[in-house]
Amino acid sequence: MKTVTTRVLLLLALALLPLVSGCCTSKSARQAGGSSDRAMSGGGWHVVYVNDAGGKRTSGDLGTLVAAVKAGRPIRVMTEAKGDVARYDLEMVCLRGSVVSGTTPTQVSLMRDNDGSLVFKEKSYHVINGFSTSGVYTQFSWSLAGTNWQYPGPWTGSSAMTWMVGE
Repeated sequence: MKTVTTRVLLLLALALLPLVSGCCTSKSARQAGGSSDRAMSGGGWHVVYVNDAGGKRTSGDLGTLVAAVKAGRPIRVMTEAKGDVARYDLEMVCLRGSVVSGTTPTQVSLMRDNDGSLVFKEKSYHVINGFSTSGVYTQFSWSLAGTNWQYPGPWTGSSAMTWMVGE
């Protein structure tokens, strides 16, 4: 068990290293509250920057997002892929040069049932998501039992992202 725990911690540290090296601090966006119906502008949140999957700006001002990170403002990011929209309140937000990145709090894996409702998977795992204005989306997961690696494991891809700042 000790070897498995050590391996999990080492892999977690390696997965998060690109996000956290040389940066990092922000107050938790979870403290800002909010619900999914307030994901876009309004309700205390304002869209300030949008990037495509390649990290190129499609609208907004990166300088406004950078200033918000430096001020410790809560940050939220939304992704859209294959018609699915997901909103994430970032717990840790980092700035390296002009690239903003952040991670979600640890969460337990969910899936959609036949009706489209979110339910816990039978063989659940912990999940941490990472996002970057360079278009990189990273997901790292490990088994709740700590012994069996399960889908999706470490995964990195790209996504268009909408970045919002809370009041």
